[in-house]
Amino acid sequence: MTRCVLLDVNVLLALSWDHHEHHEQAHERFAAVQRWCTTPITETSLVRLLLTEAVVGRVVRAQDAREQLRALRKVRGWSWLADGTSPATWAVASDSLRGRRQVTDLQLVNVAADNDAVLATFDAGLLRALRPQEKHLVEVWR
Repeated sequence: MTRCVLLDVNVLLALSWDHHEHHEQAHERFAAVQRWCTTPITETSLVRLLLTEAVVGRVVRAQDAREQLRALRKVRGWSWLADGTSPATWAVASDSLRGRRQVTDLQLVNVAADNDAVLATFDAGLLRALRPQEKHLVEVWR
């Protein structure tokens, strides 16, 4: 069975917002994905970013941001990953945490590991936090 591709929030934003610098790239890569998933973190982060005028360049109503999320969930291949992972029990890259900017990324890598999924991201720097045997958990979309 094909592993589920866990889309990080920047990939979700690129798919949702046509002015994102990686919008076309995200759609090209996403077209080849058979199974994809979201988590509580990625969904709430997407809604937060869509509601941030400085990010999307306009005011978005909360109702519209939530509707965008609902529309994404209707796209073929989507599934939900519950997040039962805690930074207190991370098994992947547990010694790599150096600062606040890594917390969400490492949480998502651990969710992917716990669910036999792979995290799709634009952030190639995330690979530096992983041991060689963990790099298969992340797919950098370039």
